[in-house]
Amino acid sequence: MNNISVDDYAAESNKDNESGNYFNNLDKIINNLQPPSEIPKTKKTNKFLKKTAIISFITFISILLSLLIFYGFKKIKPVQISNITIDKLWQYKTLSSIYSSPLIIDINNDKVNDILINSMDGKLYAIDGISGKRLFYFETKNPILSSPAILKKSKKEKWLILAGQDNTIYAIDSNNHCVWSTIKQDLDSAIISTPIITKINHDSIPDVIAAARDGKIYAFDGDRGWLIWKSRETTGDFFSTPLLININNDNIKDIIIGSPEKKIYGIDGKTGFKIWETCSSGSISSSPVLYDNSTIFLEDEYGILYKIHDNTGSIIHQVP
Repeated sequence: MNNISVDDYAAESNKDNESGNYFNNLDKIINNLQPPSEIPKTKKTNKFLKKTAIISFITFISILLSLLIFYGFKKIKPVQISNITIDKLWQYKTLSSIYSSPLIIDINNDKVNDILINSMDGKLYAIDGISGKRLFYFETKNPILSSPAILKKSKKEKWLILAGQDNTIYAIDSNNHCVWSTIKQDLDSAIISTPIITKINHDSIPDVIAAARDGKIYAFDGDRGWLIWKSRETTGDFFSTPLLININNDNIKDIIIGSPEKKIYGIDGKTGFKIWETCSSGSISSSPVLYDNSTIFLEDEYGILYKIHDNTGSIIHQVP
């Protein structure tokens, strides 16, 4: 291999650059480079080389990402949505404010989802999903804050479950007929949280569970509206919707709910008895959330997030 001086490289580069043969010049330089003398390898040298290689790689990646972010974002143009027109398909106005979330389901079996919404005017509205026209409405005696729930009695037959502030729970079929309603002897408290539907008494029809403002959890038979049980060891003006989870492995889902009186309850779904009770730092009016089928999260009035074990109710962690 022939040695070439730096001056010779410069002279060759100028000639080649003038003739446009830059890459030919680069090939000559590479071909005539002398390899460095071999560095004697020791354990310290190997460690040093490894550390140097890692640091160099991290530095390279950091610089590359910085360049991509800096120059890439400059070239990315924001999406223009000013030219997109969103057409209003329809609107329907109730006689008062709406605080609840709508329920989207095909109530009239025309294979198109409809909208079911409760209003503070005391009515449940069923609105056609295509035309926006009212299919029917069901009237109660007081404003409704909760959302409607759906009880599927069969593949074709669906009942709407409505809980209002008139101390009554209603089951309404798709023809706007009241199939059943609770009686005052069984329920004498307003409900502002959304009822939940689950099977409790081992028959073919799901049942109804609701948390009331008298601090009790109620379970009603889904077919007739009869009281199955009510909790007697819970307190608080319940605002939130309970969470369903099988705590005691009896194939019946149990109830988790937070109380404004700084308590978190685990209630047996079969009997209504308290399985466990946990204290929180502040009152709880938000609904619990289930993660990974076994871990429960709740938040209190101070913004403290609780991670709770489902079987024992013990607080695993809290933030902050």
